[in-house]
Amino acid sequence: MRCTASISSLQNRYDSLLGERTILENQIKSINDEKKALQIINDSLAKKYRAEIIRTNNSIVDYFSAIAEVARNYPPPFKNAANGNFRNTIANSVDINNLADPKIISATIDAKCLLDVFKAFAQENQKAFISRPNYRLPHNGCCGSNACYDLNAVEILLSVGNDIVELFATGGTDVPTWAQTAGDFAGIYQQVNSQGCNNRGGAENANGFIALDVNNAAKMALDKLDNCYINDSSQVGKIESVLRDCFRQLLTLDTANEGPWLKPEWELKYYAIMKATSEKLAIAYTWN
Repeated sequence: MRCTASISSLQNRYDSLLGERTILENQIKSINDEKKALQIINDSLAKKYRAEIIRTNNSIVDYFSAIAEVARNYPPPFKNAANGNFRNTIANSVDINNLADPKIISATIDAKCLLDVFKAFAQENQKAFISRPNYRLPHNGCCGSNACYDLNAVEILLSVGNDIVELFATGGTDVPTWAQTAGDFAGIYQQVNSQGCNNRGGAENANGFIALDVNNAAKMALDKLDNCYINDSSQVGKIESVLRDCFRQLLTLDTANEGPWLKPEWELKYYAIMKATSEKLAIAYTWN
């Protein structure tokens, strides 16, 4: 009887252990299923985050590229005045004004912060051109004009700052080299210098107060960017860094005009900054 009871007890214990094992196996399976589900969710969120950052960055690139293209297409017509069509195109282009206010809804904090900073700057930048109509001197030149002198491409490019040189020099093969860019500028400046000066009036040239308004837009954007708590070493941090460099360089542009017109140096430095920023942002989210 004892032997039978012992066997029965052992069988019961064995059955109990099997039951516990089954429970543990089911719990492990449940945990693994939960891990897989969480991984799927995390992967989905990561894809959504990346997609939002890319979409936001592309919107920013589109705006800066459009501005740079306008500046390149309408260089200063004189050695002492910026191009009125440069101002008119930026102010009146429906496409550019739409690019300054992209209809993007960002759920991620980083994308929303970058987008808010960009839109704040772009819309103020647009206002700078829209609210400052071109200025035409009377034909008798009674009110004076900007001082007239030859422009030096190398001196002006270097005065923009080392950050612009770095933007081109460290961008990789997808970004124009500094030598190519300097050559492009040299051609623009040679063209401007060959066109002489306008001291008699009659032509509509860009308003000098644009410089002050763009300076204020850059200051405001930097203040907003300081409130974006983005990891500098992250991929998004690289986008933030390029934007910060852009706004800082805009603050180096001269806001004191000697006459009523926007200086040609200002227009071409502005072009340099817009061009460098758009090129570097175009590859910012693909850096290692």
